[in-house]
Amino acid sequence: MRRENERLLQDHIEAFMVEASDYIRQAEVIFLHAPGLNKQLFLSESAPLAEQHHKVKSILFSNKKASYTEAVELVKKLTEVKITLEADEN
Repeated sequence: MRRENERLLQDHIEAFMVEASDYIRQAEVIFLHAPGLNKQLFLSESAPLAEQHHKVKSILFSNKKASYTEAVELVKKLTEVKITLEADEN
């Protein structure tokens, strides 16, 4: 049962990546959190991101399983814009 669920998840990921292929090609950077062997689903030679591996940046979570709250915080950090103004000394 576990192997079947893993295979279904892999099929779902592959189908999604095919649907998103235009967006992936247009992206300047791709953030990915896929620890261990899961990364192979995305970056192996036949995987959807193989051609775009130079755009992929890994995201690390502080614990092994990210919670929903941590994922929301991460999205906020990735989409946040900070503007820093320096005072002119002249």
